[in-house]
Amino acid sequence: MSKTRPIEGWAVNRGLRIHYLDGNPVGSQGLTPLVYVPGALNAADGLIPEMEALAPRRCVSMALRGRGKSDAPMSGYTFEENVSDVEAVVDSLRLEGFCLMGWSLGVPHVIRYATRHLDKVVGLILLDYPARYPPFFLGWDVISDCFLTCSPNQPRWFLPCQGENIDIYMRG
Repeated sequence: MSKTRPIEGWAVNRGLRIHYLDGNPVGSQGLTPLVYVPGALNAADGLIPEMEALAPRRCVSMALRGRGKSDAPMSGYTFEENVSDVEAVVDSLRLEGFCLMGWSLGVPHVIRYATRHLDKVVGLILLDYPARYPPFFLGWDVISDCFLTCSPNQPRWFLPCQGENIDIYMRG
């Protein structure tokens, strides 16, 4: 198990900086790389213990807009805009032949990305969430107050999500 700290980087998506950590950018020694899309309240650094455990496999973990160290614009938080953040990170790293892992609210983003990029994704890991992007109810920000207190410059990501509801289907 390697204790090497992942390399920090940013992909640019329509002028926004999307933060990611790359656990082994040199190569995976024949192992399939893993790209991780976290849930609603998580950032890129949430996967560091797993990156260490999976070394020397290349693991990339990202923070969608408005989370972690990624830019937090005043607007632009729709489902499709979040999926475009995944596209920006994958494209900036020129990844192909990787496994895509989604945790919680990251699952619908992962499924949408995979259905659009079947040529790049060789597998999916879907953790703790159905294939549905739910509407957030008014007052959800109060429930997530701990997150907002911990990240005071990133409180806006869920506001445009109120009322947006998308079922995600995988079709080949």
